[in-house]
Formats: sequence, structure tokens, C-alpha cells
Amino acid sequence: MLWAGVVLAVAVIALRLAWMWLVPRLVAAISKDAHATSNWRQQTVLGWAGMRGVVSLALALALPMSLAPGDVRSTIIFMTFVVIFATLLLQGATLLPLIRLLRVGDPHLDSRDEERARTRARRAGVKALRRALDHDASGLERAQRLLPRIADGSIGIAGAGADAGQPGDQGPLIEALHAQREVVERLRDAGRLGESVAERLETELDMDEMGAGGEADRLTGAAE
Repeated sequence: MLWAGVVLAVAVIALRLAWMWLVPRLVAAISKDAHATSNWRQQTVLGWAGMRGVVSLALALALPMSLAPGDVRSTIIFMTFVVIFATLLLQGATLLPLIRLLRVGDPHLDSRDEERARTRARRAGVKALRRALDHDASGLERAQRLLPRIADGSIGIAGAGADAGQPGDQGPLIEALHAQREVVERLRDAGRLGESVAERLETELDMDEMGAGGEADRLTGAAE
């Protein structure tokens, strides 16, 4: 019975975590809002905080003898006690270290995630720009002029509508900006970037696309 209680406790913890990870995504899918899910770190902490206690024991003790004969009722009470003890001991003792490990509630978490997103987006923009200029007769000259500006953010995700370059640069720059937007969306959908930070970066990209002459392309893509 003790081993059965341990197995039950593990199952309860696993089901709680699965619920917290999967149900928000299911609700987001049903509502067709891909950005409705919260951060996976917060979901993990909420799932790990699902400790059982006096309510579970009260429910077990409240079972009437007519529904649960003596041996069955005693077994249910014992198993409930094992689950309560296991969750309080394991989850209760490790909840604070888990919060620290995942940095939930860290006031600097968003800024670190944002900087990481900007770095990855700039790298993606550089790769996309290089691909776009590979078969361009004037690609070398454009690459020497544009790649450093994409890499340091003076054009692109940190440019916020800055001058996008010379005439003829719009096409390659739009491809670079699209690659940066894909990085932001992928990080947000994976729960590795907060919604407010993602919206701010996407606003910057909107301004950059308009500055690069890509407003029509952006609006066409949104309509599709």
C-alpha cells in the first residue's frame, strides 16, 4: 500500500503539471489566440505549487460508510495521507528553490529575455540578408554597407524606423526584417518571451518595415 501511495502521489504531481502546461495551450487553440498562453516558467511553478492538504484529507474522512465499506474507506484515507505527505514534503520543500531556478518574479527577467531576443533576431537578420544578397551582382557592396548596421541594430529590430539605407536596398532589408519577426514570434509562442516585450519588438519591426518601404508588403501579409 505504501508503494501504491507513492505511485499515486507521482501520478497526482504529473497530472497537475500536465494540466498547467497543456490546458492553457488548448484554450488558446480553441479561442484561436496563439498568444494567450502564459510563460512556461510561471506554469511550471503553478503546477508544482499544487500541494494537497487538509481539504483532501477532509474529503476522504467525509466518505460515508455506505459508499466505502471499512477496508475501502481505510485504504482511501491512507492513500490520501501518503499523497498529502509526499506533496507537502517534496513540493513544499523545493518550491522556493524552483522559483529561484526559473527566476519567476525576477524583475530583471524581461530585460534579459528582451536582450536575448534582440541578439537572436539580429543574427537571423544578418543570415537572411546574406542569403538575399548572395545572387545579387552588387551584393558585396551592399553587404559591406548593410550587414554591420543590421548586426548593431541601427537597422532592424532596434532601428525603430531609422533610415533604412539607399534605394534598391528595400527588398533584402524586408527579408531580414521578416526573419527577425519570425524569431520574435517563435520565442513568444514558446513562452520564452513575455507578451508585452514581444509587442514592443513587433512595433519596432513595423516601423522598420515602413521605413524600408515595406508597408504594403506588411499590410498584404496581414490581410492574408
